[in-house]
Amino acid sequence: MADRSENASIRPLALLLCAAQLALAIFVLWRFELAPTGHPGWPGLNPGTGLGGLLFGTVPLFILHALIPLGWRRPLMLVACAALLIHFLGPTAGAYTLGCGAALVGLCHLPCAFRWRVVAVLVAAAFFAAARGGFVEGNRYLALAVPVLGAIFMFRLAIYLYDIRNERPGEASVADRLSYFFLPPAPLFPFFPTLDSRVHLRCFYARPAFEIYQTGLLWIARGIVHLLLYRLVHHFYSPAADSVHDLAGVASFCLSGYLIYLHVSGLFHIIGGLLRIFGYDLPETHRLYFFASGFSDYWRRINIYWKDVMAKLVFFPTYSALRRTGWGNTGKVAAATAAVFAATTVLHSYQIFWLKGRFVIHETDYWFWGILGLLVVANTLWEQSPAVRQRRLAAAATPHGGAGFRPLQALSLALRTAAMFAFLCLLWAMWNSQTMARFLDVLAQAANAPPSQIAALLGLFALAIALGVAGQWLASRGLDLLPERPGPLRSVLSTALPLAVLASLWIYHTERGLAGEFGAKFDAVHRDFPSANDQMMLERSYYESILGGAADNGAAEEGDVKDFTDDLREVLYKERHPQSIVWGAKWSTNAWRMRDRWYPKHKPAGTFRIALCGASYAMGRGVNDGENFESVLEERLRREGAEVEILNFSMSATGTTQRLADLELRILDFQPDAFFLVCHRDEADRNVRKIAEVIAYGKADLTFDFLKDIVARSGARRGGDTAEITRALKPFEDEILRRTYERLAEVCARNGIRPLWVYLPMIRTADRPTLAEPGKAVAEAAGIATLVLPNPYGDRPVEELAVSATDFHPNADAHRSIAEVLYRELKA
Repeated sequence: MADRSENASIRPLALLLCAAQLALAIFVLWRFELAPTGHPGWPGLNPGTGLGGLLFGTVPLFILHALIPLGWRRPLMLVACAALLIHFLGPTAGAYTLGCGAALVGLCHLPCAFRWRVVAVLVAAAFFAAARGGFVEGNRYLALAVPVLGAIFMFRLAIYLYDIRNERPGEASVADRLSYFFLPPAPLFPFFPTLDSRVHLRCFYARPAFEIYQTGLLWIARGIVHLLLYRLVHHFYSPAADSVHDLAGVASFCLSGYLIYLHVSGLFHIIGGLLRIFGYDLPETHRLYFFASGFSDYWRRINIYWKDVMAKLVFFPTYSALRRTGWGNTGKVAAATAAVFAATTVLHSYQIFWLKGRFVIHETDYWFWGILGLLVVANTLWEQSPAVRQRRLAAAATPHGGAGFRPLQALSLALRTAAMFAFLCLLWAMWNSQTMARFLDVLAQAANAPPSQIAALLGLFALAIALGVAGQWLASRGLDLLPERPGPLRSVLSTALPLAVLASLWIYHTERGLAGEFGAKFDAVHRDFPSANDQMMLERSYYESILGGAADNGAAEEGDVKDFTDDLREVLYKERHPQSIVWGAKWSTNAWRMRDRWYPKHKPAGTFRIALCGASYAMGRGVNDGENFESVLEERLRREGAEVEILNFSMSATGTTQRLADLELRILDFQPDAFFLVCHRDEADRNVRKIAEVIAYGKADLTFDFLKDIVARSGARRGGDTAEITRALKPFEDEILRRTYERLAEVCARNGIRPLWVYLPMIRTADRPTLAEPGKAVAEAAGIATLVLPNPYGDRPVEELAVSATDFHPNADAHRSIAEVLYRELKA
């Protein structure tokens, strides 16, 4: 304790330097909207909690923690974690969560044989799992507590049980034990590294405080860079499978599929950094995993904490259990390594269950972990061969300096590293595809490779090898570009400079605006906007399903209120669906399959009737009956004496062609005077994807001859793969949109209806009106009047407008704001 007390002290100037860097990092985290608190697995988290204020509260907490006596610091962290949980979940649910968590820890220390303690913990875990899966109904506080408890305890409880079995009496205090589970960053980051309890216990101020704090700040800066790189890749270089049509697309798909892991490593660096600024001298969570030169090397570099936990809980117990079999060392190592990867396959889905409430294993999960496991086993056995061991010992004895650089060895290492990176891109792309058929379909597009793309790909590969050799030459001269532990000055500069550049760019862009393509890319990356593919890709991969913002717990509910049709519309809402909870809100339909009040089919005399048709925004996903903007607008107009009816025919997840079909097949019967077509961005792309679904399903009719002609020209075949059909239709998307609008204008003119194209921005893209321009121009060319709603949400932040932290549809307040702006525009 004497050494720890000495390590825990820090000079005032050093503390102020660390606090200033922390404040700068938190400013960037806040202004770039990184590391959000909301998560689909934590239903109690309120999107309006204000991450900025919470994060800036970290600075005084850090200073206070660094100044109080060492014995008070872990209790302070427990208080901080409890305060965060109560803030997020409310006083009662927060206290309920803390009480259940303390009880789980208490079960591990019951005064009985260890096996009975394990049984008690398993029984409690089974109860909470049943509650998480919806098999056990409890009070609402249990519903809020269980996802949080699952995120905190799902792995750490198993590690803790393993470690306390062999610990010495008096080795840890109550505060030490509780602080292992209730670490302050946990409420902010449900997806948390699998920290080892022994490491947690012994790393507290294991080195001088300034060294620990400065390394943590460097990690936070690295994490921020990783997250911004991920956002850049996700927005601009991450094509959907059905948009890949040549070798460049295949390369982009595979590369982006691997680079999405920057999201994980970024968050883990930030979490590890936050733990370090509170005294935990943790080992790295990742170590230059893009530079792995072999499969065992890759396994040692990526998600190091997971590798260590799997070694403790699976590898060594399996290896020990096989001692009695008489197998040789090679067989035991191979079997234990295979057990690690089998367990990893299941436990990744187990993690999704606790975080999102469902247990899913995709086809490619088995392929990914099976292939990686086999290759790691083979690589491990090869490394253990006598010849390889002898070569390594000889290489280790080679002195550093000029004589230490051997060109052929450097070239060999660079080749192996580049080949490993390329192979892992393929492997991750397969995993993210979720089905082998989709992955193989993407790979087949590489056959459409012009010579220029082949030359460019080979050139990039050669450049990577050349850079690898150059880096090794510089390292042999004593210039380490990526040191594991940089010196204090280098660490401060590596932390402060990128953060200062990012903060300056944000300030400049906010006040003056960055020009050109750089400004456009920065505009998309500097805030947490969804990418162009986010609306179609709710789950691209395992990590995206854990870390992504799209909620998925309502799709089945809405599916229960739809009936299939045999035309292009594909589905309609059920007739007279009684009010029930759909997408978390009170939801019902009338006799005409509309989410609206009842109207007579024949228009009353003297009434101006508007038919409104859109997707989920116009339908009002996530808000109660009568709270969507159509209902609010109609009610206001009627209160002012206007004889107006607005009939809401909107259907979630529809395209413009489907709304045209609804106009001709159903809406005309209601004799509307006006037809409001509510649109968002990417209407042309949405049309292609919805038509592809209809063709792939193979039963519904395309309804319109012009669509049948386009599909015939595209070569798309019924019953085929959706991605293949989408790819075939993609060159015709502009023609589909143009002819859809032309026919809509023609139908309206023939029936005396005034059409109006209304652009409604999504709440996370409200400040990018240029997204409306392509569809607006096509509608106007067809003779349809257009209206782009100007700033319908005001200047309020997204968290005040969204249904929840994970569902970015407008809430009731946002719908009232839309209704107000639409009212003013219609009056004008």
